[in-house]
Amino acid sequence: AKMLIEAVLHERRKVLSEMESKAILRAFRIPVAQTMVAHTPTESLLLAEQIGFPIAMKIDSPDILHKSEVGGVRLNITNAP
Repeated sequence: AKMLIEAVLHERRKVLSEMESKAILRAFRIPVAQTMVAHTPTESLLLAEQIGFPIAMKIDSPDILHKSEVGGVRLNITNAP
């Protein structure tokens, strides 16, 4: 957690990414939902099958802080299209 915070401060950032936030929480043994990042539609399907349905999907962009406000969140996805 300390190394991650130092790296973020070195980059002069004031906001942690979702993955960084969850990593810090896990470092202090605070439970968080399993999270994986997919870079392609095929990869997202493979990860969804690995995790198991239902899943939630969120856009992952440092430029978008409020994902739901831009339609970047889909909840309770129960199967592949």
